[in-house]
Amino acid sequence: MTQAALRSGSAQPHGLLHAVRWVARLWRVLIRLIPGTLFLYIVFFILSQIALLLALLLPWSILAGLMLNQVPPRVAWLFEGYGPTTAVLALMALVVFCFALHLFAEAVNARRGRQAASRILELHDKTGLSDEVRNQAAPFLVRLLKLYSMLGWLLLAAAAVAFLFLELLWVLVAYAVVAGLAVVMLRPEKRWNAIVSAEIRGKAWWGTGFILLVAYVIYRAWHGGLPHYWGVFASLLLSRQILACLVALQGNMAFLLPRAARVEALFVADTPLSPAQPQDDDFAGLARRDVRDTWLPALLAAHDGENFQMREDATRWAHQGKMLHLVMDAPQPEQDRALLIKVFHKDIREIGRHECNLLRHAAPDWPAPKLLGENQVHDHLVLVYEWSKGHHWLNPQAAIKQPLLLGLRRSLLCCEVPADLADRYNRTNIRLGQHLSQMDWAFLRQLASTPQAQGICERLQENWPVVLRWVDRQPEQVTLGALSQRQLAQDREGAIIIGNWTRWRLEPFGIDWPFRSQTREQQQQMLTEAASIRPVLRGVTVDEATLVARLEGFRKLIAGKNYTAVFAMLGDLEAQLIACGNLEEDSGSAEGV
Repeated sequence: MTQAALRSGSAQPHGLLHAVRWVARLWRVLIRLIPGTLFLYIVFFILSQIALLLALLLPWSILAGLMLNQVPPRVAWLFEGYGPTTAVLALMALVVFCFALHLFAEAVNARRGRQAASRILELHDKTGLSDEVRNQAAPFLVRLLKLYSMLGWLLLAAAAVAFLFLELLWVLVAYAVVAGLAVVMLRPEKRWNAIVSAEIRGKAWWGTGFILLVAYVIYRAWHGGLPHYWGVFASLLLSRQILACLVALQGNMAFLLPRAARVEALFVADTPLSPAQPQDDDFAGLARRDVRDTWLPALLAAHDGENFQMREDATRWAHQGKMLHLVMDAPQPEQDRALLIKVFHKDIREIGRHECNLLRHAAPDWPAPKLLGENQVHDHLVLVYEWSKGHHWLNPQAAIKQPLLLGLRRSLLCCEVPADLADRYNRTNIRLGQHLSQMDWAFLRQLASTPQAQGICERLQENWPVVLRWVDRQPEQVTLGALSQRQLAQDREGAIIIGNWTRWRLEPFGIDWPFRSQTREQQQQMLTEAASIRPVLRGVTVDEATLVARLEGFRKLIAGKNYTAVFAMLGDLEAQLIACGNLEEDSGSAEGV
């Protein structure tokens, strides 16, 4: 395969001329692969539009017959010798027939498009295409076939308007060219997209054109006369169809062109499937000096950080390049103040807001920087935190080895979340108790390979409502997943600071309780320290915290379908439930599973 072929198959068409060439290229491909289907699809599409047009026009003749109580004049030649009642009923039957014909043609074309897509895929017999990609073939091909059919319908409708009312066609063409070029050159989407949807803009475009055509008809009626009534009426109706069809054509093109590479990979034999390239909005460019100088000074000034200098070696990226951490230091050597600036890409803006919701209520003793403010930069969310020159980032490998990581978990146990935030969280997110309520014990009993395992499953199923109510009564704690892999910093005194609180969760106390890595005495000391800060924890025991941790581990094993580990854990889970008084001891299940 030549490099030119590769480029043509993988590049997205840019500009009107390139788009026209791409459409013409796909026409040549399809006319070679499915000439019969392409021709019949266009014929049935045009037939569908004509039937729909007649279904809209004929009711006017029916109305005329009812108002005049005689055979409508325009169709009198069809019903010579028949009364007005017979004519009206016949016309109504014809309306029903036209509408049914329209629906039939649409259904036939939909089926024909699906069959043609399957035939092309079988003909090319490409390997490695996933079901997801193959399932896109039919919708893509239907859009392509409809695009060419709309072009054929536009030519036919324009010829009909030219025959009925030529001057109206020139007005229509002039409006389509001028208004179309205005849309392309001015590109109002960037300004209006957030206010007016594309559908409304399209309706406004063809609606304005139709009003202009009606105004021209009125002008002609006042100054120069008009052709016969039905010719003008049909011309206006066809012109309205042409304008709406142009908008639909543009929508089809707007859908297909960004997916040109995938369309060609499906329907062009020698075009490979290239991986989808994410749209580059130059988010990474925000960290470049020339771009940084356009937004950072004003942000720093808003937080008393004028002339702060960027600490180059402290820049960090997270969330696959969609979160940027910048550290800005005060210029005076004797001043210890610094700012941490976190920029969240607009795609993960809600993740940043979730973090902001929590840290807005952070107490001074939390292992978190102080949130100073929230801003917007190019539609991206920016959070500004108080920082220090003495803070330095830890790489993940070093953070894992830090013995203070356990102390960090202890600090998280002491984080108290306000009641209103906890209520908002619980109304939005699924917690441990809701996950456990979906446990399928009947399925687990079927998988159990020993009578002991089946017996434990039956006992747990019987007592599970009690367990769920107990879980829901437990105090809550803030938890952060993959804590050692987050952006962690250390101050001069050696204390750890969490620089990334994204995707925090509010779960029953003990959700990540370190019962395996700590002795019972160490666990009791940790619980006592947390209870001294949070009185709500004074009634919690080490066994209860351990039970919550075991339930969370059990849930994860079920979610991961690790059933071997699930059954290996049943005995420990049963013993822990008995220790906490949620299950009565059964001598028959004391043996190992």
